[in-house]
Amino acid sequence: MNFNFVTSGFEYGLNIGIVTDFSYELPAQLGLGNAISQTGLFTQQVVDDLLPINDSALLIGANVKYDAEKWFILAEYTRIDVDPSSFNIQDSAFVSGGIRYHDFTFHLTYGIDKGEPQYDAYDAMLPVYNGLPPANQAALAPLVFETQAALEAQQEDSAYYIIGTRWDFHPSAALKLEYTNYSNDKPSSDEQLLSMAIDLVF
Repeated sequence: MNFNFVTSGFEYGLNIGIVTDFSYELPAQLGLGNAISQTGLFTQQVVDDLLPINDSALLIGANVKYDAEKWFILAEYTRIDVDPSSFNIQDSAFVSGGIRYHDFTFHLTYGIDKGEPQYDAYDAMLPVYNGLPPANQAALAPLVFETQAALEAQQEDSAYYIIGTRWDFHPSAALKLEYTNYSNDKPSSDEQLLSMAIDLVF
């Protein structure tokens, strides 16, 4: 469902998507789920909370934009929330602004992306694990920590900014130059990208 509104130069948008039956089967995760079941210590709910099979998902997006011809500003937020599984709850947002001068557009964007693990399966395993004798805990520890690692595989806490310019040197062509600086705390990484492109309209 898409809702769009325009009032006094402002544009608003709201997007809502519902997925009622979502499955994503990975051999490694299926093997992990099977190993959890074979221990006989955990309920089927633990496996269901780990594997993204026959799940549902909610997708939400909201945006606002104001364009005054010589300058503009826009912002957007999105969320992807899958039933408890190895898929993280993903939140993304950015704000962007720019000015136009003759055939040139100069713009700046700042954005963030966050992936929060859903620990339902891991949290359900811990009480059982903690209640076992030390010898049994040692045997089960690799399986418990492998489950934790699977849930944290898509964890993300990143931010980026983009500085760019666009030159409309022809009614049907434009030259674009952008610099992107990206940093992620989970896992730790930093990247920079300088890109150039020519857009053509036929």
